[in-house]
Amino acid sequence: MVKQLRIPYQKKENPIKLRIADRIRPIYGGGITHLKTRKAIVKIKGRLFNIKFNITKLSKEGIILGIL
Repeated sequence: MVKQLRIPYQKKENPIKLRIADRIRPIYGGGITHLKTRKAIVKIKGRLFNIKFNITKLSKEGIILGIL
């Protein structure tokens, strides 16, 4: 999805372990993400946020938003 939408990304200084919504770790990369998007302004329910997103490969979902 990141490549398809041409979203700028970079390597993370400190990779982190991910868990999907069902508490299962992704298989790709041993469940550790090494990439993140650059800061982006995102509008959620009328509020603007300047945030980065962690990137990992998923099997069938295009994108999952979560929290740390």
